[in-house]
Amino acid sequence: MQIASKQWKSAVTLAAAALCAGGLARAQSLLQTSGNCIAHNGDVAPGGGGATFGGSSTFDHMSLDETGNVMFRARLTGTGVVTNPNNERAYYHGSTRANLTQVIRSGDAAPGLPSLILNTTTGGLGIGGSVRVSPDGDEAFWGGSLNGPGVVSTNDTAIFSGPWGSFSVLVREGDLAVGTVGATYSQSFSSISHQPTGFNRSGRVLFQSSLTGGDVVTSPSNNAAWYSGTNGSLEMVQRKGDVVLGGAIISALGFISQMNDSGQVVHDESLSTTLGSVPATTANDKTLWIWTPGSGNTLLVREGDAAPGTVGASFGNTGSTWSPSVGPNAFNSSGTALLIASLFGGDVVGTTNDTAIYTVSTGGQSLVVPKGDAAPGTPGDTFSSFHTSHNTLNNAGRVAFKGTVAGGSTTTANDEVLFAGLPGSLALIAREGDAAVGTVGATIGAFVSLANFHQNELGQVSFMCDLVGGDTAVGVNDSALYAWDPNTGMHLIGRKGDAVEVQPSVFKTASSFGNIQFNNGDANPIGWNKFGLYAVNLTHPDSTTSLWTVQIPSTPVPVNYCTAGTTTNACTATISASANPDVAHSGACTISVASVEGQKTGLIFYGFAQNNASWCTPGSSFLCVKSPTQRTPSQNSNGTVNTCDGSFSLDWNAYQLGNPTALGNPWIAGAVADVQAWFRDPPACKTTNLSNAVEITYQP
Repeated sequence: MQIASKQWKSAVTLAAAALCAGGLARAQSLLQTSGNCIAHNGDVAPGGGGATFGGSSTFDHMSLDETGNVMFRARLTGTGVVTNPNNERAYYHGSTRANLTQVIRSGDAAPGLPSLILNTTTGGLGIGGSVRVSPDGDEAFWGGSLNGPGVVSTNDTAIFSGPWGSFSVLVREGDLAVGTVGATYSQSFSSISHQPTGFNRSGRVLFQSSLTGGDVVTSPSNNAAWYSGTNGSLEMVQRKGDVVLGGAIISALGFISQMNDSGQVVHDESLSTTLGSVPATTANDKTLWIWTPGSGNTLLVREGDAAPGTVGASFGNTGSTWSPSVGPNAFNSSGTALLIASLFGGDVVGTTNDTAIYTVSTGGQSLVVPKGDAAPGTPGDTFSSFHTSHNTLNNAGRVAFKGTVAGGSTTTANDEVLFAGLPGSLALIAREGDAAVGTVGATIGAFVSLANFHQNELGQVSFMCDLVGGDTAVGVNDSALYAWDPNTGMHLIGRKGDAVEVQPSVFKTASSFGNIQFNNGDANPIGWNKFGLYAVNLTHPDSTTSLWTVQIPSTPVPVNYCTAGTTTNACTATISASANPDVAHSGACTISVASVEGQKTGLIFYGFAQNNASWCTPGSSFLCVKSPTQRTPSQNSNGTVNTCDGSFSLDWNAYQLGNPTALGNPWIAGAVADVQAWFRDPPACKTTNLSNAVEITYQP
């Protein structure tokens, strides 16, 4: 069964990581003690006919899925590598050096395009560097160049997607553009970027394209659009030149947009200040939207709107920062985004309190923290700024952000801070000037490198920082990569100057670290999955590169996700788990469902993977668990008719022990179960409603 194989792959990946680099147990970093080296310059490339990994920029950054597999593009040298047709680049997939396989190679036949190959018309590279893998690992999404009969400069690139071994053309440059009258896609798709694209576990994609011909006009210009959907079923999300808000016109599309597991897209757009029946002004020309498949666009916030949590202040967008501040990984499965906004008017006093962090959704905006507020854990200090890009939001609603503080005894040597937690319960996780874990007497210096600031579904936060003093030698070991876990604290992933085993008995020094911070469709960054596995590229002083995964220690807790439906009597059933189960079913694990309609029949069911599909129309419930699923016995919610005091309960261990042939048995450490409740609600669509869901993870 496919799901069972995923659970096994996850367990094998963790075991392999724990065994790698055992000879360096004395070292302090996770890369040295438990790192899993997947590839390095000079390795024989699987499926490459004797070619090896090598050349300049040998490896691009890795896309990591929740099964522990990575996918990346690599450069090949040596045996069989030619320049025309060029075959020096290929995609690779796997979780260890031993199981790495070649997926597709430049010069291969283009999937779904008979007689064409993956090359440029001059014999150049045919596959792009920014490959994406769906969170569940089932599908991939990538761009490439084309060569062969009928290929000209206006149709020589395409985006491909689909399951492994069954890629097909999602969209080709020069094709008729969906949602237009005769216009065609005029975007080069040869090397699509991770930044303005998306790919979720349902295989939905998000991309932007320029348009030409057909109904494209110059005033108001409508020569670009956002698109989302699956192969053969694309939809236009938003088009430049569209009329919105009763007469305003979109004059420019945003850049950093994100998509979640249900296919919703958050995107920022600029409005024209000269065109339209109701032109915008410079005080209200920036907007933020959410697009929902089947429902269209809903405005989340507009510059000039009243700002909640203030006295008469309004939202601003000084410096046009809304696009980077809603990202790079700040949109979750419940359709909530994180926004850093400037404020003006009302109770705003100069620059003291002119910025704030908000969560925004179709339900409105909620203040997380304003500039000028007391900073938790820093006595006498207040927030003096927030970085416009170092901010994240996960599925549990936890935020993580970088800022600065002022006041008390703060100086420029200790004013940078990192905070994480639920809104209203923020905690200081690292501060410039703190003792640096894994060093001898060094302290944390400035926080650097946006590409290493992430948060995953476990609430773990990674960051890169300079090191100062102690055992630090400038230029030798003066920077480090860390991860903080809410339960296990701070961990040194790697330090500049670390000796790491890149091949059996071959050690090299780490000189820099990098990975991908952008959203992977499930509120986890592309380079860090929801089980704490972290993917990182290391560069070495001899200009070679190695690819690694490393497990960040954690004590997992059950994680809620998805959205509960609202019943006929306005009940929203909420599911929870008392703890994660263990493989011996010896520790208590109770599934509880509260706020169910009274005196209704229902049951608890589970599966192996998350989902986020509409249950029925019209209705507010979502099916949060993918097939196959297992139903547990039906039960009555008790309580009072037409009220929300009903409940369900399941002793998870008793059910599993009493049903040894139930889905998932026998369970292994690292396996997950996604659990949801279903119950009767006769006036609702399908005469039923659903709770939200909870994911539990088996412990050893």
